[in-house]
Amino acid sequence: MTYEYCPYCGTPLPPGAMFCPKCNASLMEPPEELESMTAGEKISISSSREKAVTETPRIVRKRPMIAAALSAIVPGLGHLYAGRKRRAALIMLLMVPSFFAILFLVFAMSKFFGMLLFLSWVLVWVWQVRDSYDLTERMATQRHMRSAPRM
Repeated sequence: MTYEYCPYCGTPLPPGAMFCPKCNASLMEPPEELESMTAGEKISISSSREKAVTETPRIVRKRPMIAAALSAIVPGLGHLYAGRKRRAALIMLLMVPSFFAILFLVFAMSKFFGMLLFLSWVLVWVWQVRDSYDLTERMATQRHMRSAPRM
């Protein structure tokens, strides 16, 4: 017997599925409660499951100001909040150690060269704060556009 939706949890099923991908129920034998129901009861159950399946899920919108604040505290943390793990790791691996290296140059070696490096580090830091803000805002806009009803 083939099902369009799982008779146990209502999850849409791929064609030819033998088990539900969500609840792992066997689809080889019909459930006992479906065998004892009339046709009208089966239709009402299936329509309520279709309604539950077609409802749009709640979208969690991440806030750009939180991403920017996190990036201002620790470089890359705002990108991690936005879900961009690789970019966050790259920024953290480059920005955090370079900050301490530049401080070493400022206090131990050439102050002029160290200050130039520090100013360039600050510019990159400002860029990554702005980038985390823009990225989070762009991702939230794209999610909103995908969830909007089409006419």
